[in-house]
Amino acid sequence: MVGAVKTHCLWCKNEEGAPHLQWCPRYQPPAPPEPELVLLDTSDLPFVYRWTRDGRHKHPCRVVKRVRNECLIEFADGHRFTTDRRSLRKATKG
Repeated sequence: MVGAVKTHCLWCKNEEGAPHLQWCPRYQPPAPPEPELVLLDTSDLPFVYRWTRDGRHKHPCRVVKRVRNECLIEFADGHRFTTDRRSLRKATKG
């Protein structure tokens, strides 16, 4: 075919490099925006994590939820995970 336009997609007939239309099976919605990182004040973190899991040894943290002998803890950078309550110690003042 002489003078034919090269198309990128057989469904939405867009040209090379053009985005797909929303009804096209190859359409991918834009990624959601990254949430803002909110650092917690260290005075709000009354405990210290004393195990070496995830490289968080001696990092200050706070308890979000306690259940039996486990708890959900949160660090200053917002990272959360579940751990044993024996892994925590009260932070010393000063």
